[in-house]
Amino acid sequence: MERATMKARASVRLVIPVLFCLIPAARAQTAPGGSGQASQSDGFFADWLRMVSRYGGGKGLELIPQKNIEVIVVAPPAYLVHNNPAVLDGFGDWSFLVKYRMLSENEEHGNFILTAFLQVTFPTGQYKNGATNTIITPTIAYGKGFGRFDVQGTFGATLPTGNEANIGRTFPWNNAFQYHIHRRLWPEVEVNYTHFQDGPNNGKTQVFLTPGILFGRFHLWKRLALTAGGGFQIATTHFHTNNHNGILTVRFPF
Repeated sequence: MERATMKARASVRLVIPVLFCLIPAARAQTAPGGSGQASQSDGFFADWLRMVSRYGGGKGLELIPQKNIEVIVVAPPAYLVHNNPAVLDGFGDWSFLVKYRMLSENEEHGNFILTAFLQVTFPTGQYKNGATNTIITPTIAYGKGFGRFDVQGTFGATLPTGNEANIGRTFPWNNAFQYHIHRRLWPEVEVNYTHFQDGPNNGKTQVFLTPGILFGRFHLWKRLALTAGGGFQIATTHFHTNNHNGILTVRFPF
């Protein structure tokens, strides 16, 4: 995983995620000691009360056409398998993400970063394994390092292009607090806040607290590397859409 202080280079990168997910949980987009520029959407999520297995849908292909611009294509979409036999299994929605790094400095000049995201999710899911309309998600990501300690986070909004009364809008605000205790060891605590507007959860707010630890980056062979991490997500508000989520992520970037 890249540090926040690294400058992006024009290149093409492929990240192969190893995935098994149960009930996707809200997660900040964080990287060890970094800027939030490495997605952690890939992983293992388990809600011990309601089981929905999710395979794939990780980071996918990353294209960096210019120094400050990155494009991520998630392909193929995640495949969802439901424990309820009355609900059909199938692929979820397809999306892509564009990032623009607005500001960044290395450790000698402030150690911070500010990035704008724009994600578009298309309603390609099979049966009811996705949204009914295209969803646009603008997001601001930020990070600041203080020696071995860093703070990073994202704030965004999910804006459906139609059927808002049923889909609703969400406003997620995620912050991660990491401490670098070893060259490849990053314990962290994340706070995941989401406010709902319109839709079935109109006016409600949920907050999760997620202690975890990240390992990496480990060199395997030539450009191939390994990063891994895990955590446990706990709801701290009376209202929550899921709870007690075990999270595991394993990736092989090269």
